[in-house]
Amino acid sequence: MDREERRELWQARMSDYRQSGLSLKAWCALQEYTPDQLKYWLYKRTPKTPSTTSILPSPQFVSLATLPASPSGTSLHVHVGSARIEITPGFDPVLLRDLVRALESPC
Repeated sequence: MDREERRELWQARMSDYRQSGLSLKAWCALQEYTPDQLKYWLYKRTPKTPSTTSILPSPQFVSLATLPASPSGTSLHVHVGSARIEITPGFDPVLLRDLVRALESPC
């Protein structure tokens, strides 16, 4: 069987598959073909479309307004039970974790 005959044969098989309404796997099982064979021919015969990158417009840049930085004196207040912890910029996270655990645990 030459290339053209094989192409026509698979064209008929693909048409039969599409008209069957079956899943690819079910149709192949009934016809005793491997799903990979049918996938190959379906892919091969699918018309190639131009890549989407040639269709999409080029990206545009937008201006963003920046907010002023928080004053260095800004602090955060955390309440654990009746205790109040003031956290300032540059705090030690390990110390804070240990302090919160100590305040949460019963004496």
